[in-house]
Amino acid sequence: MEDVKIRDFIPADMEKILDYREESGRINFPGLVIDREREREHIREHNRKYPGTIKVAEIGGKVAGYIRFHVRESSFGDYAIIDAIFVEKNCRKTGIGKLLHDATERHLLFLGIKDVEATVTDTNIPSLSFFKSRGYEEKRTVLEKRINTALAP
Repeated sequence: MEDVKIRDFIPADMEKILDYREESGRINFPGLVIDREREREHIREHNRKYPGTIKVAEIGGKVAGYIRFHVRESSFGDYAIIDAIFVEKNCRKTGIGKLLHDATERHLLFLGIKDVEATVTDTNIPSLSFFKSRGYEEKRTVLEKRINTALAP
């Protein structure tokens, strides 16, 4: 595999990141449809609010994956949350995810952040395995429910 370059997100990456968001949505939430315009605005806002927190893996000038994270303040101290990580299907198991994760940790240490969490859908076994291999431990369970619209007034 060619050399992988990890760099900050640039606007030209947007369409590929949106493609990855759609694919990730299909994997984690079958039937989910991403509103590309809304997601585009969300990514722009994230990039404006948290500069340097969307890292892109590039191979031969083409995007091969990305990671998005941000810092959150709490009464227990500041920590980071990894919102998304995705690697192109034909580039998985090549170390790109580790490179993206390592770039994230370096950035967080530069900011003085030492604690990080990742939210992973419990059916996404490859992602769960990835984060566990990077030293993450399960700390809490999040339950979700869609409210029955028949209850609306």
